[in-house]
Amino acid sequence: MNFYQYLKNGIFHFLFMSNSQEILDNISNQPGILGTIIMLTSSGVTVKTTLKDSEASQYSALVADFLKKSYEATQSINPDDKVQCIRIRSFKNELFIFPDKVFTLVVIQDAMAA
Repeated sequence: MNFYQYLKNGIFHFLFMSNSQEILDNISNQPGILGTIIMLTSSGVTVKTTLKDSEASQYSALVADFLKKSYEATQSINPDDKVQCIRIRSFKNELFIFPDKVFTLVVIQDAMAA
């Protein structure tokens, strides 16, 4: 089963698999990937990461705030819709955010490597 199949089954299922850290490390070892974070969707608390704790906490807090605003915007446009994936690109980094009900996966990539 590859990474995208794990996402299809849900982040919660992925997180509690015995090899979830190995999978995160494998993602992080891909060219251009700077790190990965699994965080609690509601609070932004980091659960697992391949980054330094201080870096992960900073990203998690910012992503949690952004997710709340994204949910509000999506609900105001179409109450039956939900956010499945968010891609944010800056000059330096590119973030891929995969929110689920309880957990959110964040993948940080070097924008120049993309």
